[in-house]
This record gives sequence, structure tokens and C-alpha cells, in this order.
Amino acid sequence: MMKRCVLPGLIAALLIASYSAQSQYPAYYQYSLLPSAGLTGLIAGESSGERAWQHISDMAGYARLRPLAEFGGDLMETSYLMEKLSEYGIGTARVDRFGTTRSWQGVSASLWEVAPFVRKIADLVESPLMLASGSASVDTVAELFYADAGALAAGLGRAEVSGKIIITPERPGAVLQRATGAGALAVISYYSPRPFESSIMIPATSAGGRGASSAGTVFMISPRDGDLLAKRVQSGERIRIRAAARAVTVDAELQVISCVIEGTDPMAAEVLITAHVFEGYVKTGGNDNISGSAAILESARTLNTLIENGSLPRPQRSIRFLWIPEFSGTIPWVAANRAIIDRTLCNVNLDMVGLSLFKWKSFFVLHRTSYGNAHYVGDIVENLFRYTGETNKVNSVVSGSRFFNPLVAPTGTDDPFLYQIESASGGSDHMVFNDLGVMVPGIMMITWPDPFYHTSEDLAGKCDPTQLRRTAFITSAAAWMIASAGPEEAVAIAGEVAANGIRRLGVAHSVASAMLAAEPDTEINTRAAYLTGRIRGTALGEAMILNSIRELAPGNKMLISQIENHISALNRIADEQAKMIAAQATAINSAAGKAAFSYRLNEAEKTAAAIKPVLTISTRDLGYRAYQNVNSKLPQEEMGSFNIRDIADVQEAIKLANGKNSLLDIKYILDSQYGRETTLTALTGYFSLLKKTGIVTF
Repeated sequence: MMKRCVLPGLIAALLIASYSAQSQYPAYYQYSLLPSAGLTGLIAGESSGERAWQHISDMAGYARLRPLAEFGGDLMETSYLMEKLSEYGIGTARVDRFGTTRSWQGVSASLWEVAPFVRKIADLVESPLMLASGSASVDTVAELFYADAGALAAGLGRAEVSGKIIITPERPGAVLQRATGAGALAVISYYSPRPFESSIMIPATSAGGRGASSAGTVFMISPRDGDLLAKRVQSGERIRIRAAARAVTVDAELQVISCVIEGTDPMAAEVLITAHVFEGYVKTGGNDNISGSAAILESARTLNTLIENGSLPRPQRSIRFLWIPEFSGTIPWVAANRAIIDRTLCNVNLDMVGLSLFKWKSFFVLHRTSYGNAHYVGDIVENLFRYTGETNKVNSVVSGSRFFNPLVAPTGTDDPFLYQIESASGGSDHMVFNDLGVMVPGIMMITWPDPFYHTSEDLAGKCDPTQLRRTAFITSAAAWMIASAGPEEAVAIAGEVAANGIRRLGVAHSVASAMLAAEPDTEINTRAAYLTGRIRGTALGEAMILNSIRELAPGNKMLISQIENHISALNRIADEQAKMIAAQATAINSAAGKAAFSYRLNEAEKTAAAIKPVLTISTRDLGYRAYQNVNSKLPQEEMGSFNIRDIADVQEAIKLANGKNSLLDIKYILDSQYGRETTLTALTGYFSLLKKTGIVTF
């Protein structure tokens, strides 16, 4: 039997060897924008997923009830970060304080069944999310009353509900006001946004108030415990519950922790790395966002270690790290540090970066900047995503049955690196930096979807040291590359951006062709003109990304020449794509017995093409939320002459008013980024008011 098996096995082995030998070698497997493979190995080797995971475990190893005494000084996370930065020898670490904010804080809470049995159901120390944020203090004993969506729709009668405690599977916000209005004493909800992920998951929720001013008290229990109680009530059992809670409002100091890895030129530009370490003061999530805070702490340690021991050259530009209260600390820090903002090249924001990807069916996602804040930082980080992804998966051509260049943690998974690249998004602190009044190009990295997002199950155990190591490597490498880049590196970055721009133009053309073919019964000429505009808008946006690279080597002739060549090539490609869309539209028209399509500007488009708006003010002088400040200056009685909702993104439109883009260009760029069309009527009307008010000139 064994002899008969030898020959087939040998033939199979030879075939595999022959296939590998004859296969083409995809060069991008070893390709990253780092100047050498040695530097890649240094930064990857120094980055530690274990250290990052330990930070998560130390700061958010379990759901923690924050003691009131903590509000009298440095918060636990602040003390921890400062101790670690000192331990790592980063002497520039500091804490900036931006006043206080009123914060609700649960002190104690418990639910006990007192009849027909005596047993504890929940306690705040054991489960800090069991008391909904904003709940009022209460201490009462009452009978349970079950109310689901049907009962709520029918209305809660005072005779049925008064003096009772409501138990419900519904969102507490849908129940509380009706319940308390009908005389209920409290609400117990076992709602969960993802009950099939975990039967013991409790979501972070709000009762909508602040301590004594709250509309009532909401207790949250798990679907497992809630369903058991509810079924007993529905079966006719009379259950009495003691519900007790004490909550207060405290003055919580807004503490921003920072450090700087100083460049050789203290007056040069900076790279800004951020993560929010506080998301309010009740929820302390392992992935959201202690993981981001842990990852940038590890990135700061990695870079400082390699620079101080001479392995990495000290960059010309400084790299600044910020650990912030989400939004509430970012906004005042930006306002207080205008000089730093003015010299900051870009922001890399980490929000939820540690999730075990394979185990929880997630991806590591990069959200790029919009064209209104066009910047090469997205392409640099995308390059590192691609490098990490392509070298950390099995591929028959290069690596056979192994990773080509594994980047895994000793105690982490050996999973492939699953990633995706997406367009601009909000939802985190990079929004502050991308704001019209700040205008620092910001990107975000995030693991998504996250089945434990904003729940009691967002714990350190959901995070993977391998994912954290890869995150720290990508963050460190991107920060160092931008901080160090000179003319030669800038030329390489321009090549990367141009190549990605060609690919993004290809996607724009594919989408346009598919959209044209999908709706043959529409007005083809109008549709083709719109889709052609989207292609041109993509080319314009890509040109702005390329031009942003100039800041790395201002006035360098080699770089300028390369950028201009790349832009010319992109425009030629866009022109050819426009011709292909025209040919496709002509073919559709011909089949319907109609005349050939010819792309010509109408009178409104010709007028818009001749108008190039430019801001007459620095929006940074208006500060964060400058868009609202701009709109408040407009004559409101004239706003009705157009529908502002016909502009897909008004703030983005203002950002594009750089004196180079015409109104027609701005429409094209908006159309290329959004799923709905911006009308020239609305765009022209809006910018006419901006001009009338003196905010822009033409």
C-alpha cells in the first residue's frame, strides 16, 4: 500500500514546485514606503502587542466603577499614562487641564427580588453599566409590571402601572417617559442591541437626565436575567423588587495627556497622533477606546526607543501624541493650541483598534480624508495596511503555506490581517481636526464591526496582541515617514499617491459605466453628463492630494515636476474615461434610435465654470464649528431662494473654495464623493450669499 502511494505524492510535490517556480513574482509583497527593509524590520520588531495589551488590561481589564475620590485629582488613566511615559524616558509628557464638565456618576445601585423569593439580581459594583447614565436616585419596593412594544403602542394606563416597576425588553428611552408619566417608580430594561452575540451583554445607555434632574431611573440587566424575570411575570407570578440607586453629579476635570518626540528642527511642522482615553467617565471600554490609547502609547515608546538608541535617525519634524477626552477635551485643546495647529501637517486618529479580527468577524478599517481636506497621509497609511495585509496571509505564489513576513505577537493570534480602505467618515476626534475651523487633515483607524461596541462586554479579552502589534507598527511607521520625509521621500510618496489615484479613477469609471448601463430608460444624455462630471471630480480631488505633498519639500523642483507630471497623466486618463462614457451613452442612444451623445456644457455650467470662489477669511480664526459661524452671517431672508439640502455637504463645499476650483469643479468633486447629486442652482445661490456677506470673493 505504501509503495502505491509514493508515486502520486511525488508527482503532486513536483507539480507544486513547478507551479511555484514558474509563477510570476508579485513585487508588492515586499513593498512599503519605508526607505529600506531594515527600517521596516526595526519598527516592526520593536513594536510590542503584549505591551499594548497589558495597557488595556491595566486600564480596562474589567468594567470598573469609578470612585468619587478620583475626581479630586488625576483620573486613573491620566496617572497611568504619565507613569508609563516617565518609565519610557519620554520627558516631554505633560497634563493640560481645560476646566471641568458636569458629569453624572452612579455611586451605588442594586436590584433585589424580595418576594416570592429573596435574591440579588444585580449590583453596580459587579456591573457598572446596570444603572443607566443620568438616572435619578431612588429606593423603593414595588411589584413588577411587564410592558413590551405592543403594550407601549396601546398606551400605559395609570391604573395598571402606577406604583409599579416596569420590566421591558425595549430600549429604555422608548419606555421611561411613558412609564413615569403613568406613575411607574422605575424601569428595568433587558434590551440588547446584539442579544445573539452574548446573553449577558448590557449596553451603555442613558436615562436622558443628570442626577436629580433626571426624568426617572433605569436599571439595565442582561437579556438572560431579564427574560427569566419577564417570563415569570407573564405567567402571572407576582414579583416584588427592591430597586435602590444613588447617583450624583460631579465636576470632572478635562485632562489631556500629551508627549512630543522632538524633531531636529523645533520650528518645523508636526505630525499629530491621537486617541481618546476618556469616553465620558462611566464607560471604560477595552477596545473603545483604551485600545487606541494603548496602541499610541506603544507607538510613542517604540519610536522613542529606536531614536534614542540610534537605530532610527531623529526626524526633522516632531511627532506629538495626545490622549484626550473624546470631543470634550479635543475641542478646547485645539482652541488653546493655535500655534501647534498652524504647523501640524496631519492627524492620525486611533479609535477602537485592538479587536481580534477573525474571531469577531471584523476588519481593520482605514477612513481617509475627504477631497476638501485632501492629504497624502491616507495613502501612506494605506500603503502600510496593504504591506501588512499582503505579507500576513497565505499565498501560493510567494509564501506557499506560510506568511511571507509574519508580524504576530508571541501571545496573539496568527490570523491573516483583514483590512479595508474606506472614504472619509466621522464619529471620532479626527472630525475635530477635519473641521472647517481647524483644517488639519485627519484619518481614522478602527476595527469594525465590533459586536461589543458600547456594552459591558467591551473588555480586554476581546483584544488581540497581534492586532495591537500590527497597529503600533503601522502608526509608528507612518508617523516616522511623514516626520522624516525630504525631497526624495516626497517623490516616492507622490508616485504612490498617483498610482492609487489611477486606481481610484478606475473605480470611478467602473461605477459610472455600471450606473449608465443600469438605468437605460432614463434621460441618457443627462445621466452621462452627470457621470462624466463625477470622473472629472475624482481627477480634481486626486490632483489636490498630489499637491498636498509639496509641503514636505517646498519649492523643490524635482518634486514639483513629478507632481505636475502625475496630475497631467491623471487628467489624460480622465479624458479617455470621459470618451468611453460618451461612447457607451451613444451606443445606448443608437439602440433607441436617438442621436449620439456629445458632452457639452449648458449655459449654467459655463457660468459656474467661470466662477472661482476663494475665502477672504481664515476659517481657523472662527474656530471649531466654523461652518455654523459662517452660516450665521448669511442673510436668512435670502436663503429661501434655493434649497441648501441640494448641496450634498455644505462644509465640504466651503473647504473646496480655494481660488483654483470653479463652482462647476466644486460640484463635480462633491458629486464624486456623495451618493446624491449637488445642484448648480443651490451651489451658485449659496456661494452668491457667501460673496454678498464678504466671506468669499470670486
